[in-house]
Amino acid sequence: MSNKKIRADLVTAVALATGQTKIHTNRILNALWKELSASFEDEGAVSIDNFGRFITSRSAPRIGRDFQTGDTINIPSRFRTRFVISESRRGAINEMTA
Repeated sequence: MSNKKIRADLVTAVALATGQTKIHTNRILNALWKELSASFEDEGAVSIDNFGRFITSRSAPRIGRDFQTGDTINIPSRFRTRFVISESRRGAINEMTA
């Protein structure tokens, strides 16, 4: 059994915690995802207090290798997103796993 939460699990947990219906909770989460995506496009980063930061950066173009043929290929630049957990949340997680 995995501890991984999927979207349906998240909707159920938030609905139970708030006393809202799953439909209403799903609408709220959709609005949250939409707002986060818009913030990435506008500012390139989203920070949530006591949780962490989502940061986007552009990777440089580079040379790669086609594993099937061995030929070199050009890999274009692209945007990457990473998550940096907040210090307070990291401490709480470390206490749980210790």
